[in-house]
Amino acid sequence: MNLKILLLVGLTADKVIEAYNVYNAISEVLTMYRKTRRNSSKDEFAQYIGVTQTWMNENINGFRFMNTGDIILLNAYKNLKDQYEKKGIVGLKQKDIIIDSIFIVRDVINKEKENNVSLLTKNSGIFSKVQVEIGNLEKRVEHKGV
Repeated sequence: MNLKILLLVGLTADKVIEAYNVYNAISEVLTMYRKTRRNSSKDEFAQYIGVTQTWMNENINGFRFMNTGDIILLNAYKNLKDQYEKKGIVGLKQKDIIIDSIFIVRDVINKEKENNVSLLTKNSGIFSKVQVEIGNLEKRVEHKGV
Protein backbone atom coordinates (compact mmCIF):
# COMPACT_ATOMS: atom_id res chain seq x y z
CA MET A 1 0.00 0.00 0.00
CA ASN A 2 1.20 3.50 -0.82
CA LEU A 3 2.69 5.41 2.15
CA LYS A 4 0.45 8.42 1.48
CA ILE A 5 -2.63 6.23 1.70
CA LEU A 6 -1.38 4.62 4.93
CA LEU A 7 -0.96 8.05 6.49
CA LEU A 8 -4.53 8.98 5.62
CA VAL A 9 -6.15 5.80 6.96
CA GLY A 10 -8.15 6.69 10.03
CA LEU A 11 -7.81 10.43 9.47
CA THR A 12 -11.08 12.18 10.22
CA ALA A 13 -12.19 15.76 10.40
CA ASP A 14 -12.56 15.41 14.16
CA LYS A 15 -8.96 14.23 14.52
CA VAL A 16 -7.67 17.10 12.40
CA ILE A 17 -9.67 19.63 14.41
CA GLU A 18 -8.47 18.14 17.70
CA ALA A 19 -4.82 18.23 16.57
CA TYR A 20 -5.24 21.84 15.47
CA ASN A 21 -6.82 22.84 18.80
CA VAL A 22 -4.19 21.01 20.87
CA TYR A 23 -1.38 22.53 18.80
CA ASN A 24 -2.79 26.01 19.40
CA ALA A 25 -3.06 25.33 23.14
CA ILE A 26 0.55 24.07 23.23
CA SER A 27 1.66 27.17 21.31
CA GLU A 28 0.06 29.37 23.95
CA VAL A 29 1.90 27.48 26.71
CA LEU A 30 5.18 27.84 24.81
CA THR A 31 4.56 31.58 24.65
CA MET A 32 3.99 31.64 28.44
CA TYR A 33 7.29 29.79 28.92
CA ARG A 34 9.18 32.19 26.63
CA LYS A 35 7.82 35.20 28.53
CA THR A 36 9.05 33.69 31.79
CA ARG A 37 12.41 32.90 30.22
CA ARG A 38 12.82 36.56 29.21
CA ASN A 39 11.45 38.00 32.47
CA SER A 40 11.64 35.93 35.65
CA SER A 41 8.81 37.91 37.25
CA LYS A 42 6.30 36.66 34.66
CA ASP A 43 4.41 33.85 36.34
CA GLU A 44 1.85 32.64 33.77
CA PHE A 45 3.84 29.52 32.92
CA ALA A 46 4.42 28.61 36.57
CA GLN A 47 0.73 29.09 37.30
CA TYR A 48 -0.23 27.02 34.27
CA ILE A 49 1.85 24.00 35.27
CA GLY A 50 1.01 24.41 38.96
CA VAL A 51 4.33 25.37 40.51
CA THR A 52 5.52 28.39 42.45
CA GLN A 53 7.36 31.15 40.66
CA THR A 54 10.35 30.55 42.92
CA TRP A 55 10.47 26.88 41.93
CA MET A 56 10.12 27.84 38.26
CA ASN A 57 12.96 30.36 38.42
CA GLU A 58 15.20 27.76 40.08
CA ASN A 59 14.31 25.06 37.53
CA ILE A 60 13.67 26.98 34.33
CA ASN A 61 16.69 25.50 32.54
CA GLY A 62 15.06 22.09 32.76
CA PHE A 63 12.35 23.37 30.41
CA ARG A 64 14.64 24.75 27.67
CA PHE A 65 13.22 22.13 25.29
CA MET A 66 10.07 24.25 25.15
CA ASN A 67 11.74 26.75 22.83
CA THR A 68 11.55 24.20 20.01
CA GLY A 69 9.36 21.49 21.54
CA ASP A 70 5.99 22.07 19.89
CA ILE A 71 5.94 18.89 17.82
CA ILE A 72 7.36 16.59 20.50
CA LEU A 73 4.77 17.95 22.94
CA LEU A 74 1.96 17.40 20.42
CA ASN A 75 3.17 13.85 19.87
CA ALA A 76 3.46 13.24 23.64
CA TYR A 77 -0.03 14.67 24.16
CA LYS A 78 -1.58 12.25 21.65
CA ASN A 79 0.25 9.23 23.02
CA LEU A 80 -0.50 10.19 26.61
CA LYS A 81 -4.18 10.77 25.91
CA ASP A 82 -4.38 7.32 24.31
CA GLN A 83 -2.49 5.69 27.20
CA TYR A 84 -4.70 7.33 29.81
CA GLU A 85 -7.79 6.08 27.96
CA LYS A 86 -6.32 2.56 27.81
CA LYS A 87 -5.64 2.61 31.55
CA GLY A 88 -9.09 3.99 32.39
CA ILE A 89 -7.74 7.34 33.54
CA VAL A 90 -10.65 9.60 32.66
CA GLY A 91 -11.96 13.06 33.43
CA LEU A 92 -8.78 14.90 32.54
CA LYS A 93 -8.94 18.15 30.66
CA GLN A 94 -6.74 19.09 27.73
CA LYS A 95 -4.70 21.28 30.07
CA ASP A 96 -4.00 18.34 32.41
CA ILE A 97 -2.66 16.21 29.58
CA ILE A 98 -0.54 19.08 28.22
CA ILE A 99 0.99 19.61 31.68
CA ASP A 100 1.70 15.89 32.08
CA SER A 101 3.24 15.86 28.59
CA ILE A 102 5.51 18.77 29.51
CA PHE A 103 6.85 16.94 32.55
CA ILE A 104 7.36 13.65 30.69
CA VAL A 105 9.27 15.34 27.86
CA ARG A 106 11.27 17.36 30.39
CA ASP A 107 12.28 14.23 32.28
CA VAL A 108 13.28 12.33 29.12
CA ILE A 109 15.29 15.21 27.63
CA ASN A 110 17.02 16.09 30.90
CA LYS A 111 18.40 12.52 31.13
CA GLU A 112 20.27 13.02 27.85
CA LYS A 113 23.94 13.96 27.76
CA GLU A 114 23.46 16.12 24.66
CA ASN A 115 23.20 19.80 25.61
CA ASN A 116 21.75 20.97 22.30
CA VAL A 117 18.10 20.83 23.35
CA SER A 118 16.91 22.06 19.96
CA LEU A 119 18.53 19.03 18.37
CA LEU A 120 16.94 16.71 20.93
CA THR A 121 13.40 17.96 20.27
CA LYS A 122 13.76 16.88 16.63
CA ASN A 123 15.50 13.56 17.29
CA SER A 124 13.48 10.43 16.47
CA GLY A 125 15.27 8.57 19.27
CA ILE A 126 13.93 11.07 21.81
CA PHE A 127 10.43 10.74 20.35
CA SER A 128 10.76 6.98 20.83
CA LYS A 129 11.97 7.36 24.43
CA VAL A 130 9.01 9.62 25.21
CA GLN A 131 6.64 7.07 23.66
CA VAL A 132 8.20 4.24 25.70
CA GLU A 133 7.93 6.32 28.88
CA ILE A 134 4.26 6.97 28.16
CA GLY A 135 3.60 3.36 27.17
CA ASN A 136 4.97 2.17 30.53
CA LEU A 137 2.60 4.33 32.55
CA GLU A 138 0.10 2.50 34.72
CA LYS A 139 -1.25 5.63 36.41
CA ARG A 140 -1.27 9.38 35.93
CA VAL A 141 2.12 11.08 35.75
CA GLU A 142 3.56 12.33 39.02
CA HIS A 143 5.31 15.64 38.56
CA LYS A 144 8.73 15.14 40.07
CA GLY A 145 10.20 18.13 41.84
CA VAL A 146 6.91 19.92 42.20
